[in-house]
Amino acid sequence: MKIYKYLNFQDGLKTLSNNNVLLNNPINYNDPFDCVIKPSKKDEDECYKRILRYYLFKEFSNIILEKKVKIPFCLLWVRWLMKIFKKMVKKVPYYDGMPMFDSISDLIIEKYSETNEDFKQNLTTNQIKFSKEIRNTIDEIKEMLLVSCFSKKYDSILMWSHYGDKHRGLCIEFEVDSDDFKEVIYAKKRKQIDLKAITAVVLGYDFIGEKVSKDNKKILKEISKLLFTKYKDWEYESELRVVHSIKDCDGESIFKKDERYFLKMPKINKVYVGCKANDDDINNLKQDFPNIEIVVLKDSEKEFAIM
Repeated sequence: MKIYKYLNFQDGLKTLSNNNVLLNNPINYNDPFDCVIKPSKKDEDECYKRILRYYLFKEFSNIILEKKVKIPFCLLWVRWLMKIFKKMVKKVPYYDGMPMFDSISDLIIEKYSETNEDFKQNLTTNQIKFSKEIRNTIDEIKEMLLVSCFSKKYDSILMWSHYGDKHRGLCIEFEVDSDDFKEVIYAKKRKQIDLKAITAVVLGYDFIGEKVSKDNKKILKEISKLLFTKYKDWEYESELRVVHSIKDCDGESIFKKDERYFLKMPKINKVYVGCKANDDDINNLKQDFPNIEIVVLKDSEKEFAIM
């Protein structure tokens, strides 16, 4: 698959020399709606309920699993189930609730919230605690994301104007065969994050007494989904993206230099030069890179096109 990277002339020269592209964090994007994480009100309300239910479940499990607590013989099987459940969560940190216990929790919350102020305060405190932790987890993981953007076209007038230094820059062609380079989907409606899935991960880590892993695949997957959806007006870009995390930095395919991250790319065989590029720059480019095919684009005399 051929993909294209629009750059100004100087950045293009660096890419041609080093065979790598800059990986950027989506926080720096010029589209304020790009990669914005905004869950639906319905999801938020459901997650608040899950947090309250989880608080009661955690308190109950702490009592059941406490060896010093003597429980009736007929309830020993509950302790056994709790031990198995904790082992399962330890292996895959994820708490999505328990239907039977959730129903009981709802009754307890409804009854005691009206009559017991301490109970109500504890619920509110834990709701705030976990809500804050969920938001912090999302923000921290988002800050670790590394993205590089490409196009399926080399002859887009708008792309040259916006990213190719007003047709004075370069557009570098890469041949890639990796599934990591995925097409952006253009839509009228914003894609919303699955807050329930992320909440389940955060609660799962809390249940086993561990801090949320910043490279948790479930959370990375949910946040990454937002990186491949943009508003329909951007459709002219025909964009593809590759998404990584700072955790992926191995010093070779993804490496850090001067506080910036780069992705090693395949050998470059072809580069397009903007139709407004300086003649001296073009001549120097041909001399410095004799093994790369240099195509100098021209603007059409009859149509709004470059060729």
